[in-house]
Amino acid sequence: MTGIAAPAGAPAPVADGQQHPWMLVAPWWHWPAQTGHGRTSHPALQKYETPDLVNTFLADPQLRLQFLSSTDEVVKITPASSPMGIPVRTPTGMRKLYLDTHRRHYLVTCELHCDATGFPAVTRDQICQSGFVIRRRLFDVPSQERTAARAMLRRLAGARQRLVSVETELAATRPRQASAMHVGKLEARREAAGNLVAQQQAALHEWASGIGLNRRLEGWIPRGKDASGCYVDIPSCPGAGTAAGLVPLAGVGRWAAVEELPDELREGWFPLCPLVANPAQPDSDATGATIFFGLVPTGSADVDQSGTARFDDASSYEIRCFVRRHKPACPRTGPQCHCPIVWSDPTESYMLAPHFDLQGTANRPVTVQLPDLAALQSDALTLPLGSAGGIIMKAPQSLMPTATFPPGGSMGSSGEICTFAIPLITIVATFVFKLFLPVVILIFQLWFMLLLKFCIPPEANLDAGLEQALAALPPDLSVGATFEAQFGGTLDHEIDELMSGADLGNGKASQLLKNTPPPTDRIRLAKMMLSGPISPMPPSDLIFAPHVDRSTVLP
Repeated sequence: MTGIAAPAGAPAPVADGQQHPWMLVAPWWHWPAQTGHGRTSHPALQKYETPDLVNTFLADPQLRLQFLSSTDEVVKITPASSPMGIPVRTPTGMRKLYLDTHRRHYLVTCELHCDATGFPAVTRDQICQSGFVIRRRLFDVPSQERTAARAMLRRLAGARQRLVSVETELAATRPRQASAMHVGKLEARREAAGNLVAQQQAALHEWASGIGLNRRLEGWIPRGKDASGCYVDIPSCPGAGTAAGLVPLAGVGRWAAVEELPDELREGWFPLCPLVANPAQPDSDATGATIFFGLVPTGSADVDQSGTARFDDASSYEIRCFVRRHKPACPRTGPQCHCPIVWSDPTESYMLAPHFDLQGTANRPVTVQLPDLAALQSDALTLPLGSAGGIIMKAPQSLMPTATFPPGGSMGSSGEICTFAIPLITIVATFVFKLFLPVVILIFQLWFMLLLKFCIPPEANLDAGLEQALAALPPDLSVGATFEAQFGGTLDHEIDELMSGADLGNGKASQLLKNTPPPTDRIRLAKMMLSGPISPMPPSDLIFAPHVDRSTVLP
């Protein structure tokens, strides 16, 4: 950063030769949100909606989406007791990262400082390597203690859910200007629920300490094969494995126990890139700072030797960033295996969203345009025979019928070649989907799946009176005949429309749902279907994080 003046409030970079300890912390704009102080912060994750997140970060490092507890937090799901009951969602406090296919992308960011007076930045010419590793933490619970562990976790989950329910009720009560006595009772219930959560957490910690519960830290170790064909770990220093006759296997590794702050890097790592300030922008967020960033992988083609994927949606992960402090005696070219490593504190723990996470898939809807039959007929009669194919299928003789064409002839050895127009496949797939969707819902009583199908005709609008009446239904749904008298016909029509009028011999779907499950399930379905939005809603988590002024942060 020679020649770039640091903005007011930024410490001057430290030149080489002052051998103070180094610290890898969060970039300065994350300090207020973490601990309020730079020395106690840890590398931070930043969320983006665009796949062009690197250019977005380079243009404005602070421009990012805000993490929201409603969408970016892992919840524990307790199944409902009935097909249309509402499952219990208990927050866990664990960060959730969506996949690339969910149109969410993430960067890990860190800043390098010297642990000296003024917390100055370190110049980049003192660094010979920068990167980060992804680790996972696992608990080793003895088999005889697993029953007790599950019981304690259930009690803790129940206490947390009780606290969430009280807080939700309190938030919904205050806008209606309820009496002070009622609000006071709710606040007392919230305090009691909070105390119960604290008691269950303390009991869980005491139990874990009593049995000596070990929390194991694992890192991903690249693997290869030796001269005898056996799997072995590949040394981290390039060239060492080649000298020993080891052959690396691209994309193959294993999870193995690692130290928190190892002196030797054994793990597979990802690169960190420097954020270089633009000399034409002296007030840039990167001016006077040594900041690094890296793309966080939420998926990988890496597997272990048994074929198990490196990342899954059941493990919790964390990231540690590192830099190597260059030794003047070491050459700048080639591997820097002997320069000391400076490690950061771990980032917040996170889990990956499942591939079919509904919130994630909703971020990236796919539009399939169905063909117009009249236009399709016109084109089919106009084009030459066999020229409308979009997919070519080659069938071997083993899949062909025994009859030959022409009659009396003989079959060749090349098999049959057929072409199918893509509109034909689309029409058949749509027909099969609509045919089997009602069958699956009716047979397995999966009524909640009606909420996953939402069709809107052009210019559709709900009746305002219907929406207000549904919203006014009491929370306990303790109405039956009155509800059916007012909204039964409308609900029957909506259900049968969603089920494409299916009748498997026992009546239409609306009649089955009215007779089989409890009436409260039918009313709950009505409130969710008929009082919801009438048009597709944009993602609710596109809220940008607030901008931080450098003068407000502490070193």
